[in-house]
Amino acid sequence: MFAITATGPLAASAAPPALRAHYEVTLEKGRSTWTVGSGSNVSSGVPISHDIGPYRVALLPRLEATGRYTLKVSVGLIPRGADAVYAPDSRSFAGQLAFPLEFTTTLAGTKVTGGIMISPARNAATPLHSR
Repeated sequence: MFAITATGPLAASAAPPALRAHYEVTLEKGRSTWTVGSGSNVSSGVPISHDIGPYRVALLPRLEATGRYTLKVSVGLIPRGADAVYAPDSRSFAGQLAFPLEFTTTLAGTKVTGGIMISPARNAATPLHSR
């Protein structure tokens, strides 16, 4: 058996950039309103998911090489029971890193409004203020 070891510039794959998201999503159905908001570290291709009211909301950012990203917003009823299936309704929006993205749409028969800002995360070695 042989082992192949890569060396040189192609040996190490570039780690995805560390990102931070601040977001708020509001769902409105009839006279009921549910809101969730937070700030968290995020990764491209990994959803941010919250159960609010009877709904599950997911925000899925996909970073592009140009500093732009696509945000897929999904909303569906939380599955109840052993045979229930989560079948969300989704829509995608285009955004630019470090700029706010606001969205309004109707998903799963529910009005969805929200906003998100995705930025490079601060490195612990980077000072907050330069002198």
